[in-house]
Amino acid sequence: MTEEDYKNFLIEYVREKANIILLEVGEGGTIAYANRFACEITGKDFVGSQLVDFFTVTNSNIKKLLLGEKAEKIMLNVNMADGLPQTFYFSTYKNGASTYIIAELDYKELEGLKKNLIYVNNDLNNISRELHKKNAQLEQLDKLKNQFLGIAAHDLRSPLSNIMMCSEYVLDMEGENLSDEARELLSMTNTSSEYMLSLINNLLDVVKIESGKFDLIFEETDLRIFLDSIVRFNAILANNKDIQIKLNLPTDLPPIFIDRNKITQVLNNLITNAVKFSARGTDVIVSATLKEKEVYISVQDHGQGIPENEISLLFKPFSKVSVRSTAGEKSTGLGLSIVKSIVTHHNGKIWAESKQGQGSVFTFTLPQEINKLT
Repeated sequence: MTEEDYKNFLIEYVREKANIILLEVGEGGTIAYANRFACEITGKDFVGSQLVDFFTVTNSNIKKLLLGEKAEKIMLNVNMADGLPQTFYFSTYKNGASTYIIAELDYKELEGLKKNLIYVNNDLNNISRELHKKNAQLEQLDKLKNQFLGIAAHDLRSPLSNIMMCSEYVLDMEGENLSDEARELLSMTNTSSEYMLSLINNLLDVVKIESGKFDLIFEETDLRIFLDSIVRFNAILANNKDIQIKLNLPTDLPPIFIDRNKITQVLNNLITNAVKFSARGTDVIVSATLKEKEVYISVQDHGQGIPENEISLLFKPFSKVSVRSTAGEKSTGLGLSIVKSIVTHHNGKIWAESKQGQGSVFTFTLPQEINKLT
């Protein structure tokens, strides 16, 4: 290889293969040539552009720094294609009216960065392993928590049921023979045990949901007959507050596949809440419509309504809104979160709409066909 061939080889290498920046710039600062590497890392062809456009910060001193006399190792940031700046060390060489600018990375600095990245990566791996270990411990504790709640709830449910039934029996059979004080104490006992039993049943449902043991039994159901029976059942409670539950159904409502017990629980909760937060003499309306193979079931009351900023809290466990029941009825704060889980396991959705002073509407959807979540 002759000396001329060797020079041509080096020039070709710098232009097309070397990982260094090579620019040719005229006296006015216009880029006349940019090699492959310069165009590749910036994602642009800078030929015809101004030199200052090549850098992350427009600086009028760049021309003076790079187009003056020969400059050695000037550190500047380049606009990279990924949007992140990269620092290069620039050197310049005058050649008549043109200036050749060569830039390269400081590989010692890169090696230092690589080592630091390795250290950081090792730390992250250690943290990841520790988090995995902690997550496994939390899962185990969560299982133990669910087991404890399940055992405690089962053990408490029977004696609470006995207390409630016994207090009801004494009040029904011997109420007239009791003193006012004794009758009041028994009534308090009955009310408290009923509330606690409701809380226990809700806790058992939560345990089943969280442990993944929330099995559904789908049955084809005549929705008109099904809803009518639920309304009749809840009418007794509503009559105590002089509230009427009205059923509004279309004549062509098709059969639907649901877990009857679970959807009964959903509707009982929604209707009970509607009665609980409605004033005497008002109506609660249960309605259903079919839209694109989905049944929309709504429970509407004409009660106090819910503040707009509290609607998002409705379906969260143990969340309670500022609205109070109209006859002092108690709430566990778990009912609507369980309702949402039941509807979700049916592959449906549930939401609430409300205006203060005008009442609330709770609506949930159910697919007409069986559509289990996987």
